[in-house]
Amino acid sequence: MNNFYKSNLLIGIFVNIGISCFGQSKYTYDGDSVYMMRLDSAHTLKYETVVDTLCYDPLNQERDIGEIKTYDCNFLSRVSFSNCHFNAAADFKYSIFNKTAHFNSTSFAKKASFIYAKFKGTSEFQRANFQIVKFDGSEFNLEADLSGSTFKDTAFFRSTTFKQGAYFIRTKFDNTANFNWTQFWRDAEFSKAIFSNYAYFTHLSFGETAMFTFYKTILPDTIDFSNNNRIKNEINLLNADYTSPRHYDKKRDFYYKRHVINLHASDLSKFRFEYKYFVLDLRKLSYDERTTIYEGMLQNFKDHGQNESYELLDIEYQKFKHPWSSWLQLIWWNFGYNKELVFGWTFGLIFILTLVTWFFYNTLNSIVYKFDNLPIPPRRKKLTKLWYSFIYTSSIFFKLTLKIENINFKYRLGVFYLLVVYTLGIVCIAYMANFVLQK
Repeated sequence: MNNFYKSNLLIGIFVNIGISCFGQSKYTYDGDSVYMMRLDSAHTLKYETVVDTLCYDPLNQERDIGEIKTYDCNFLSRVSFSNCHFNAAADFKYSIFNKTAHFNSTSFAKKASFIYAKFKGTSEFQRANFQIVKFDGSEFNLEADLSGSTFKDTAFFRSTTFKQGAYFIRTKFDNTANFNWTQFWRDAEFSKAIFSNYAYFTHLSFGETAMFTFYKTILPDTIDFSNNNRIKNEINLLNADYTSPRHYDKKRDFYYKRHVINLHASDLSKFRFEYKYFVLDLRKLSYDERTTIYEGMLQNFKDHGQNESYELLDIEYQKFKHPWSSWLQLIWWNFGYNKELVFGWTFGLIFILTLVTWFFYNTLNSIVYKFDNLPIPPRRKKLTKLWYSFIYTSSIFFKLTLKIENINFKYRLGVFYLLVVYTLGIVCIAYMANFVLQK
């Protein structure tokens, strides 16, 4: 549309509704309908008293609007900006929408501001397209529907109040979504929404029946639920969509990039998720704070019978508590979750110790600690010597007691080796007994 049409369109909108919203003072329009300008089939400008659509023509084409400043306005009648295209900044801060506000399929090419706006009627932003938008401090008295909308840049909903349902179904957040300090009095629906980088849900306030729904939602790389210690109902992430190529390799069936989740200073009992898809954000936290989160989530997984999640988190917790020795617990028996590994280590140790004993068999069996029924074979019979070395090593390894009177303490290295074999054997016996008893 040429500049003449654009300018006359804006004149038609604001002059005919009888308000001027470009100053700091508040203006009120209390008519029964809003005068709007339309284009007829011949593209001839005319005025009509239409409340259904604004910036709409019979050919279903978008109408371009330049910079619009309607801050501090009081709209008493229904307002519709559906199908509009704002090619410059749109400023609605401090405005009051007393009845339904329609912004369906509206496109904002630049910044849009609804800071401290009040929506007393139903607000509809379905399939709207935003760049950077701010709803900070806004108040939605009735349902707020932003389903199918796209936020190309950061979406700010800080300190926003949703007194009825807040709907973000199939909404796409291409950048950061910030809901810090927001009040949700009723349900918040994020089903099939798509998040990208970051989503912040800190310091939230909830109504008694408020429920968060993330059914088939593609979650962000980092999701922050910190400082939420007054959660009324569970925040369930079990049914989210974990097949996004940003995190999941379908061919290898491997979740290669887990979501980072921050739960610091929150009620850990209210969160439901499988830990294989997440990793706790514990940066900048003290040792005690980290311990509290680990133990709280372990209790959560235990209470809900989530054994796989419990195992993953417990292993991570053990590594955190024992940073210098955790490697040994890992390879020895995977922190107790693969106890059968002990049998493999037992046979492996016997094999290695048998080879060591083979080199010193004659000295060990004749001088250090003697077994009368194990002879000293001739040098040429190496396989026989290897067999005797295996018997000698196994006898010491699985022996519960050593006869002190049979040990020749004059050969210190030999006695030291003898005690090493005996100690390793006692340790393996204890772990194998533990495995058998717990079966």
